[in-house]
Amino acid sequence: MIVHLPDDMAAGDTISGTVVEEPKGSTPAEKEKNLEMLQGLVIEIGGSVIPSKQPRFTIQPRLEMVPNELDAGQSQTILITIRNGNQGYNRSNELLGRAVIPSNPRITSGPQNQSQQTGMTSSGTVIAPDPKVNPNFQIPTLGQQGRLVEITGPFDGNSSNTTLRFGPARSTVHDFEKNTENVSGGFGLIRPLVESPNKMVFESSTHFTGPVQMMLKEGDAQMLAPYRNVGVRLSAPKTNLLKGEGTTLTVKVEGLQGIKEDMPLHLENASPTVVRMAGGDNHTFAIKPSSVQADGTFTTTRAITGQKAGAFTVTATVVVFDLCLEDDNKRNSLVFSSGTGDFILCDPAGGRLYVYPDRPILEDGSPNHNPLGATVRPGIYKQGAITIADFHYAGGHFGLQLDGSRFTGKATVQTTNPKQTFTITDRDTRNNTCTCR
Repeated sequence: MIVHLPDDMAAGDTISGTVVEEPKGSTPAEKEKNLEMLQGLVIEIGGSVIPSKQPRFTIQPRLEMVPNELDAGQSQTILITIRNGNQGYNRSNELLGRAVIPSNPRITSGPQNQSQQTGMTSSGTVIAPDPKVNPNFQIPTLGQQGRLVEITGPFDGNSSNTTLRFGPARSTVHDFEKNTENVSGGFGLIRPLVESPNKMVFESSTHFTGPVQMMLKEGDAQMLAPYRNVGVRLSAPKTNLLKGEGTTLTVKVEGLQGIKEDMPLHLENASPTVVRMAGGDNHTFAIKPSSVQADGTFTTTRAITGQKAGAFTVTATVVVFDLCLEDDNKRNSLVFSSGTGDFILCDPAGGRLYVYPDRPILEDGSPNHNPLGATVRPGIYKQGAITIADFHYAGGHFGLQLDGSRFTGKATVQTTNPKQTFTITDRDTRNNTCTCR
């Protein structure tokens, strides 16, 4: 059973989530029996009770006192529990699972350490958002099939009054209003996975690729925006090699018809001790419009060589610049991919610095600090709505910290050739245009 919740959820906020049940079993009868058990479970989130067979829910979680393992005291947090609510079982009401939503860190203006000097830490006084900002809905222009996509903006946390529809690339509001069914005339409906007062998250459809038009409706507000859904297929004759044995990895990307600019794709060998991948075990390359076939596909290959006997895994990720910072004084702007570490820096003169770093270069080959609990990849950390990046790359040093729940952030980019430093302080990200791409 999977419970989806917004990463920026806070006590007292209205938030919406979803429950997905995936019964295991080797036969249909076993799966049916296990599904019956799953549907009898009870989820409690911040004091709100949710039957697991209820696929969608909207709640206002509250803080609860829970034991603090560090100092044997108690602290206030949002507690999630799962209990056996099946009647007639010997272990009815048994506690099956428990999780604590950690408190979000804070952004300060002090340096993390003397060697990095990124200008940020994970605790202290926050930068206050600008009260004069009128928030905008920001729909990403790109997504990958089956991956999660965030839309930020002034949501109310209740997903029951939120709809997201896709249609032909040249659709208008009138076209969408005429096609109200889930699938009619090429139009489709995407249901939100979660919603908070700051964002909505959906899973990019696996049923189509290519450019479409998205229409978001949040209460009485609505917005049209272009969106491109890209699919990536990986294949190899063999995925289990002996030492010295080789094979060819084929990467096919779909949905690229009509692209006007280079589209970065990140390849990562998840088994570097087992195999080596030509071009680098962790690298980004640009798909050029001239390389796209008439059917919207692009294909490339990589040689894979076994270093020792075993199976290997390679992942391919379309680089989505999901974070955006624009300096309050309009000096510089930046887009960043929290999944891969790629970024584009734009200076006021219109110049753009594309950086597709290979594996980030860290002080001693490993992070010299981990300001948050989870590591997305070397040098990139995420906890709740906070994202921190801190790494060297071939051309200099990159540091970023963004607080998605308070709409504030700061970034520093240092280059070595020429030697210069760019600093971006964004007091409120809700009105960013994110045109630096």
